[in-house]
Amino acid sequence: MSVIEEKFQRLTPERQRELLDFAEFLEYKEQSGELQIAEDTPGFNFSWRGALAHLKDQYTSVELQKKAMEWRDNDASR
Repeated sequence: MSVIEEKFQRLTPERQRELLDFAEFLEYKEQSGELQIAEDTPGFNFSWRGALAHLKDQYTSVELQKKAMEWRDNDASR
């Protein structure tokens, strides 16, 4: 069994689902090419940091990442 599988097995079912959601999120980013953007890309900054803090009790970090992708996709299709 791989290290990842061992760690996965030690998680609660809820955390296992969260980990699977995150893996799907990373897979989506990989396929869409979003992971190719380096942090030092000109014009990229973290001015939005903390802007979604009020949602932390309502959503998990993975759910927020998915929501952000949906919002970005909706904006791009307009």
